[in-house]
Amino acid sequence: MCQGGLTPGPTTLGQLLVPFTTSFGDHLWGSASAVATLTITNYGSLPVTVTSVTSRAPNEFIVAANSCGVVAAGKGCTVGVVFKPAVIGARTAFIDVVSSGVGSPQSFVVVGNGTAATMEVVEYFHSPWNHYFITSNADEIAKLDNGAFAGWKRTGQGFTAYALGIPGVAPVCRFFSTAFDPRSSHFYTGIASECAAVKANPSWSFEGEVFGVALPSAAGACPGGTVPLYRLYNAGQGAAPNHRYTTDLEVRNLMLVFGWVSEGYGATGVIACVPPNPSGPTATVSAPSR
Repeated sequence: MCQGGLTPGPTTLGQLLVPFTTSFGDHLWGSASAVATLTITNYGSLPVTVTSVTSRAPNEFIVAANSCGVVAAGKGCTVGVVFKPAVIGARTAFIDVVSSGVGSPQSFVVVGNGTAATMEVVEYFHSPWNHYFITSNADEIAKLDNGAFAGWKRTGQGFTAYALGIPGVAPVCRFFSTAFDPRSSHFYTGIASECAAVKANPSWSFEGEVFGVALPSAAGACPGGTVPLYRLYNAGQGAAPNHRYTTDLEVRNLMLVFGWVSEGYGATGVIACVPPNPSGPTATVSAPSR
């Protein structure tokens, strides 16, 4: 099988030159790219009949147009290809060209990277309560920043999460409780069994699914392209439960010094896996007062 990009030599027959490897770059999972128009040239002396142009991954690299039929000597035709990533990460496929030309069938490679819609999760701290709170809700963030909810201040920490509805990404359940009056508390989990158990607890109200995470292995290992999210529990300090969620190992270790308990999988308590924060680690490391 001939690959695209080979330097053609002189021929008195009909022979096609197919494209080099074509890259679509990054593209959002589940959406279709613009059509990439690729040229196939007959550099031989006789006409070539193209009988088929097919993708080996037709659900992701779609042959959307094909002007090739009989390609005259020295002439070309075009093939339109669309990239629609079905999963997150690097994707690749071959496009096969079957013709009457020398060396048929020929193929060329198409590549792309599936990306996911993300959202920022912002962390707040209530000093009188020694409580942490996270949210990805824009309206809620605006109200917290404007002081509509007294006592809450940004810590400078947070993380990036996936949007909901992405295959292979678990939805995170959000719960709220006022059973520990005067302190209220929120709880988040992307583990389905844990979500179901908390839903059955009358002390907690289910507020909905708020963002997505990937789940770690039982050993706490995260899939490629993600970073660990750690969950810490305050062990009931102040007579009200509270949890902290962080991707910063330094913060995780500091919370243990303050008597918090690590929850999650593996030796470091990985509760979920999230996209890396494009802005890098934050500069502020906040901890509760003793």
